[in-house]
Amino acid sequence: MKLRLAALVMMVIGCSSGGNTKAPDAPAQQMDAPAGTVCTGVVYDACNPASSNCQSGMVCKNYPMPAPGYNVCVPAQGACPTTACPTQGSTAVSCNNMMFCKPAIANADCVSP
Repeated sequence: MKLRLAALVMMVIGCSSGGNTKAPDAPAQQMDAPAGTVCTGVVYDACNPASSNCQSGMVCKNYPMPAPGYNVCVPAQGACPTTACPTQGSTAVSCNNMMFCKPAIANADCVSP
């Protein structure tokens, strides 16, 4: 009887100590991380065509291809032939046939508004 009582006490103490060292279920990058930085509308940031957050002189352009497509802030139409498209980091960006700068993808360091 004393052995059972001692085992029960040890289980209660072990379970209520608050020293749980079990690994969390969430991936490390989600632990205590901010919810995400919203894009500020600089060139090649993701944007919302219905409520554009692009800075002055830029437009929110939808590029449906490659699928699934993306929306991105780019210089206004016609700016391409006059001036070179801004680079995206160290990657050169070229004009498309509609005279818009077309990056391969939106900036990855922010989330769409």
